[in-house]
Amino acid sequence: MIPEADIGASRDYELVDVRANFTTKNVAAAWLMLALGANREHAGNDGYDDSASLHYSWDSTVQNHARVAVGDVIALWDRKELVGVSVIEAINTASAEKVLYSCPRCGKADIKRRHREKPAYRCGKCGHLFAAPRQNTRSVTTYRSSHGKRWMNGRGWSRAPSCGPSANLRSRS
Repeated sequence: MIPEADIGASRDYELVDVRANFTTKNVAAAWLMLALGANREHAGNDGYDDSASLHYSWDSTVQNHARVAVGDVIALWDRKELVGVSVIEAINTASAEKVLYSCPRCGKADIKRRHREKPAYRCGKCGHLFAAPRQNTRSVTTYRSSHGKRWMNGRGWSRAPSCGPSANLRSRS
């Protein structure tokens, strides 16, 4: 058995070595991405053309839009369960015009379409009910990841509320 003093010295040396070689440039990030499809409640935009097992789309109105990179891990979920996990193979970028919708009273995009009640929209910020949202067109950068080669279907792996920042994603037994 190695004496305790030797283990401590060895461990300190390894930590220093690891810290010296650690940079964010050589470590892939992992992203939890929302993929709602037709089940979305948010009515502030028209949504995206995702095909979960092949590609995921977003634009420059999304927080951290430019930080996602090739080689990063993505986990797609639909607020109820994990849809799947993959590694980004490529990201295609382009420019586009995007229509954004907002409350005509307060101007916030936190609006939801009501399917059974009239008027058809409700603002989540000020509570205003209205028939049609205000429209604004904005130039955006669009992004589309390709990730089909390493796609792993996640349906049944993890269900809400366990999905989230501290989720433990594990395979089926």
